[in-house]
Amino acid sequence: FDYWPWNRGHLNVEQYRTLLARYGVSISVVNVPGAHGRLGAPGQTIQAREALLAAVNEAVALEARYVQFYTGVDARPEFLTAVKTLARDLQPVLQRAEERGITLLLENNVDQRMEDRQGLNPSRRPEMVLATLEEVNSPRLRLAYDPCNFHAAGYESYPYAYDLLKPWIENVHLKDCVRFSPLFHAGAPNHDHLFVDVMGGAFLPVPVGQGT
Repeated sequence: FDYWPWNRGHLNVEQYRTLLARYGVSISVVNVPGAHGRLGAPGQTIQAREALLAAVNEAVALEARYVQFYTGVDARPEFLTAVKTLARDLQPVLQRAEERGITLLLENNVDQRMEDRQGLNPSRRPEMVLATLEEVNSPRLRLAYDPCNFHAAGYESYPYAYDLLKPWIENVHLKDCVRFSPLFHAGAPNHDHLFVDVMGGAFLPVPVGQGT
């Protein structure tokens, strides 16, 4: 089960664990929402780091193996600067993850809020993702490979991104989409829940195997 903070609702960790055991559910990944802070984004380092450290502790409490997170980008980005800033900001979290036996997952992602006008978020392009993973060079940082995200961001997800990043892939997200057209998709299922990248455009979510 992919866990988000709101899944627990008003329950404390022990109450939630009781429910998980009752229904035979296990947590694999604890997710840190972007709204909780993104490493690399201006003014968010402390907030994002605290959210990640808390998520590592929560993963231990929920017996999960992974913590997944999103990255931001500096207001005046440059390729290597963005990568090195993220690698530096991650160090305390990686140390906590090592101590607790947790692996961090960097998910390749899109830009839905016009936060990355130059396309230099470390998690956007396959080459940036690779540069980040190689710069950090820790067994406690791996990749959550999302081919649909790469496609929507405008990059060849397979075979290019897959082959480039294969040694780092720890988790795979299965979802699918087609480029959205108001002419063809008005009234289609999910037409009011589009998957949008500010550079790549709008995409219609579809069942896995029925999209691009």
